[in-house]
Amino acid sequence: WSSFAGAEVDRDTGHGGVHVHQILPAETDAAPHLAEVLASALSRLREPGAVLLVHVAAFDVPFLARACQGVGVRWPVVPVVDTAKLLDHWMPRERREATWGKGHARLDVARRIAGLPPTMAHEALSDALATAELFLALAQRLNATSVRSLVLAS
Repeated sequence: WSSFAGAEVDRDTGHGGVHVHQILPAETDAAPHLAEVLASALSRLREPGAVLLVHVAAFDVPFLARACQGVGVRWPVVPVVDTAKLLDHWMPRERREATWGKGHARLDVARRIAGLPPTMAHEALSDALATAELFLALAQRLNATSVRSLVLAS
């Protein structure tokens, strides 16, 4: 599942998503309001057994919580699996930095460290699939026996 969210944009200063995410104003102009997109996403997170899978939860979770707050919706308590933290468990940070430098928090670098091919970066659905693939690779390397063990590890 993937959706654009309508955005109030100051056309004089530009559209912030164009530079990083290649999202054009026309793509968000006709999109559902952020509140509607969040309601749909949150309904999925409230399903029994749902887990939020992210790369760098310290960035994504507060971002999502602020977005919810902005539309008057409470962010749910939901189990989170953070592939960046799983990467820490699989390969200690010092070892990664010695080999790969300090960019290891980036999804593309984390995927390279795990031996995965490059993907199109900064596009929501592509990043979600890239994170899921990284999750599967790390779960195998960590000999995970349950998602719960990975939630606890991250």
